[in-house]
Amino acid sequence: MENQHWSKDEFLAALYGAGPLDNHPDTCAECKRRWDQLRKRREVLRRVRPEVSQDFLAAQRRSILARLEPRPSVFRIKLAPLLAATLLLCVILTVIRKTPDPEMVPDIVMDSQIFEEVYSLASSSEPQAVQPLRSLFEESP
Repeated sequence: MENQHWSKDEFLAALYGAGPLDNHPDTCAECKRRWDQLRKRREVLRRVRPEVSQDFLAAQRRSILARLEPRPSVFRIKLAPLLAATLLLCVILTVIRKTPDPEMVPDIVMDSQIFEEVYSLASSSEPQAVQPLRSLFEESP
């Protein structure tokens, strides 16, 4: 480290008490000049403090608290009546809607009939080609 100049990060770390522990600025003229400039600049900035009034700080606090308070969303307020009307319409249509009576409509095949037919076809263990032969051996009444 003796042969290399300090970097900006090393100067800043040393300025705030967390920097390198070597005494490089004491042995290097260029680093000593930069080190003195940084320390003088820090002292000037420490002395200059802007005055902030209590009114400004109170207004800033009120502004922050106003932003933190939950406000109702304009989008939700405008959509609430529309959503209520849509829900009401759905309820009315569900209640009023008439379903056709299965006995009144003979062309409609019930699900249970379809299920029974499919089940009977699937549960039969003998092929369809055997059925005509079976009828030959059945006794007629």
